[in-house]
Amino acid sequence: MKKQLSIPTYEKMLERLYSIIEVNPEKFKGFEAPIAEIQNVKNRTIITNFREIASKLNRTPEELASFFFKDLSINGMIDENTKQLILFGKFAFERVNMSLKFYIKKYVVCPICSSVDTVVEKKGKNVFLRCLACGAVSSIIE
Repeated sequence: MKKQLSIPTYEKMLERLYSIIEVNPEKFKGFEAPIAEIQNVKNRTIITNFREIASKLNRTPEELASFFFKDLSINGMIDENTKQLILFGKFAFERVNMSLKFYIKKYVVCPICSSVDTVVEKKGKNVFLRCLACGAVSSIIE
């Protein structure tokens, strides 16, 4: 006699999946991308809420600053006292925030499940985005 297998419903399989990977789908709702607040002083642009942006994106200030320097093709520094980012060049509010949105899309949001609960990992010359929510690992093309 053959033993008959029962096939669980889609909902039961989904519940089991969520319990295995410990994902709460409600967790992803409500993420608002931060907006850079800037001040232009002479030939410099200061992102005044830089520390808060890095914290909200779960990235180090150095990692985020490095991206801005490369994307905007300029030099800059992080003020050690205020933790503000100083860009050596004058940039419009829109340009800085366009760069920030690009960073979030490329280095923060999981392309599989759209979670922002991610980490950037470097293995040799390769850079990967690992999602802590769904477990996906995606290559980031530099």
